[in-house]
Amino acid sequence: MKPRRLFIFLVLLIIGVITAAFIGILNDAVRLVFVVWAGEVCDYLGDSEPWVFFTAFVILPLLGFPVFPFYLIAAELYGRVPSILLVGASLMVHLVIAFWIASRLFRGLISKLISRSRYHLPRIPSSEHVKLTVVLRITPGIPFFLQNYLLGLGGIAFRVFFFVSWPIQFLWGIAFILLGESAFEGNLSIGLMSVCFIIALLIVTKIVRERLANRLDEYETATFR
Repeated sequence: MKPRRLFIFLVLLIIGVITAAFIGILNDAVRLVFVVWAGEVCDYLGDSEPWVFFTAFVILPLLGFPVFPFYLIAAELYGRVPSILLVGASLMVHLVIAFWIASRLFRGLISKLISRSRYHLPRIPSSEHVKLTVVLRITPGIPFFLQNYLLGLGGIAFRVFFFVSWPIQFLWGIAFILLGESAFEGNLSIGLMSVCFIIALLIVTKIVRERLANRLDEYETATFR
């Protein structure tokens, strides 16, 4: 390697390392701030009426706040059965509002912005609505609020969005409500039950994901023959 190229390579390498380190530090800082913020919100909810919990559950996840903390503290605040009912109702209202924001507000705004160009927002075929919704809901790593907005922007029918999304999310909610109850009360039997429930959901999720992947492979094979 020529000296000049070696010098450029080293400079780029140093810049890359510094950038990666900066991003890592920034990411840790953001996580720290988020954890403190989440803790403050949960502490506040602990001294509030159920309607405050309901309102917070409906609104905060629209802004990117995870639903996981709500599940964990629900049983400690209101008891097992009331918290499950409250979370189920809150989740219903949240999904309706999230879909409206994504499909009406965001999609309409973006459509207007690009209406004068030759581009347009993609619209997913109705035959693929259920499959895509299930795939997105069971794919790990995608935040809940982002799942909602992606499905709404993709033109998914509301009935599919709601009646597929709610049961999946509600089942996970019940599992983590039980896990939170066992953690706060130190109840081993409830803890084992919640862990078994979570494992069962993970197994079902894995099976469904593999079957959908196989169907996708079969579809691509048939299409490109």
